[in-house]
Amino acid sequence: METLADNLLTRIGKLDQNDPEWVLFVRDFRHNILANSKVHQLRPGLMQSHRFRLGSLLEELGVDKNISWIVMELNSLRNMRDVDGLTSLTIPTNDYMLKLYAKYTSFKKKIEKQ
Repeated sequence: METLADNLLTRIGKLDQNDPEWVLFVRDFRHNILANSKVHQLRPGLMQSHRFRLGSLLEELGVDKNISWIVMELNSLRNMRDVDGLTSLTIPTNDYMLKLYAKYTSFKKKIEKQ
């Protein structure tokens, strides 16, 4: 039997940047995402152990690595080298991102029916 946590992890995996329309939707909702984000203070040792690997850093913080591209955009990071030396990182909540993705899929279905 699938648990709620398993279900959430499966759904969060859809938040990657493989869908160009999803990427545009996320960019359009940037301010809302920022309003539903938390600022995480990063210990220097934590940053050293995940140097240039934002995905593994996010996983250690309990965040799905598939949103690393969203985290990079929210924090104005151009590439993985910009992650090195950060002392804080603004990260959207998993709950909000799931709600936003549900809104996106609902919107997309309505458009496809027209």
